[in-house]
Amino acid sequence: RNAPINSAAIQLQGIEGLRFIGGVISGAGPTLVGLGGAVREIVFDGTFFESENGYPPDYAIYGAPANVYGLSLRNVLISNGAQKAIIGGKSGTFFYGLNIEGYIRGQNQVGQVTKLIDIENAVPPTNLAISNSNITASGLDISPGGSIRSSIILGAGAIQLPQGASDNSLKSP
Repeated sequence: RNAPINSAAIQLQGIEGLRFIGGVISGAGPTLVGLGGAVREIVFDGTFFESENGYPPDYAIYGAPANVYGLSLRNVLISNGAQKAIIGGKSGTFFYGLNIEGYIRGQNQVGQVTKLIDIENAVPPTNLAISNSNITASGLDISPGGSIRSSIILGAGAIQLPQGASDNSLKSP
């Protein structure tokens, strides 16, 4: 498979202020939406992510790497799930103002999605990966690849930090 951003159905690089209200994003590669560079104020609201070939992508959204300022996912449906995570990223991907709320799941839930976020470990692991975010995890695991600061995380499965990373987020089961 190609690198996730190069074969994404949609590549967002240096984009500011883009909103997907409803609609379908479909593709057959390892990721459906690739993020690169500085990306600001992207909203997916009621959007349906679909794999055209019936096989789950590795990620629905992937930063390779990216600095993402304001990514919102509200009531999205991932039709075939995701093999690795709904949101992924290379080391150095940073999310500021990541807002995930409502129903975020695959249509065929059993065994399809276990991680909400899976970012490669940062070097050093004390680097921020997620900050100033509100995340409703719906029981899914989070592997941020770095530290989490000033965020609210509701209903997460496991939060798996790399050794040396910190997490001062407010959490609720």
